[in-house]
Amino acid sequence: NSAAWFYAAEEYSNCNYALQLKSPLACVPENQLNAQCQWKYMNPQTNMTYSLDLSSLKGQTIYAPETNYNNQTGYVHYFSPCANNLMCYQQTVPPNVMSMIENSKTGACDHFLSTWEDGRVQPWYYDDTKHWTFHYFNGEK
Repeated sequence: NSAAWFYAAEEYSNCNYALQLKSPLACVPENQLNAQCQWKYMNPQTNMTYSLDLSSLKGQTIYAPETNYNNQTGYVHYFSPCANNLMCYQQTVPPNVMSMIENSKTGACDHFLSTWEDGRVQPWYYDDTKHWTFHYFNGEK
């Protein structure tokens, strides 16, 4: 058992690599506010505080068909904010996920995109465009 292990490497261009390590030491204890599907960000330059409250959407299922140049591709994206309420049986671990892509012709879960980790992911807030983005790296490639 080691504290960290090498997980993947990809060469983007000649001699330009991206390495991915995995470690349980990288886990940050969840923030109680975040665990309730609520986030706050304070801009250190302006001292303005911004809040995002998705608690009313927690556990609901949101979905949309994937399109390519106004044509449906046959895939549907599913998202269950702040909860692992989606079942992705075709994948080995974990079967309960927060977001996934389903093949609408077969009804099979093709890939899971993320799992909810009790608020451990802190979203980024962009002052210039006034929007939040979440980056989850715990799904399948």
